[in-house]
Amino acid sequence: MGYVYEKNWKTGRQMLCCDSCGTTEKVKKFRCPFGYCPAPALCPACAVEHKVRHKATHIAKGCDVRSARIKNDQERRSELMSAGKLVRYAATRHGAKGVKVLFKNAARERAYWMPKAVYRSIPLSTPAVVADYQRIGVVVEADSVLLFEAR
Repeated sequence: MGYVYEKNWKTGRQMLCCDSCGTTEKVKKFRCPFGYCPAPALCPACAVEHKVRHKATHIAKGCDVRSARIKNDQERRSELMSAGKLVRYAATRHGAKGVKVLFKNAARERAYWMPKAVYRSIPLSTPAVVADYQRIGVVVEADSVLLFEAR
């Protein structure tokens, strides 16, 4: 998240501006207790109004559930890679040829071609291995692991 700063002409220092009202008086950044949502910069009055200090506010927004899901996905990705599985890490579309998807682990990387519909069937936040895509549709190993080469 980008923050707005205003120069204090008396001191020459940059002052953080409130995201809500624009003041520079005692503005602080308020982090999400779950580390999920962006940290707003708010003055004391706006912080009370927006209830950013309350954990219940973040729970109501679903920060706890989303944060836990991200941590689980990261753990699963680490487990798959340490087990030697090739995990999806990059992709690019090559027109009618389809999508070239790169999979890697600590030791090697491979590239595979697949139709766009097959590639989009698994959410990007979910760790995916080649076998997951092979269960959905046609997946063919590419000649080159260079992402922008259409071979």
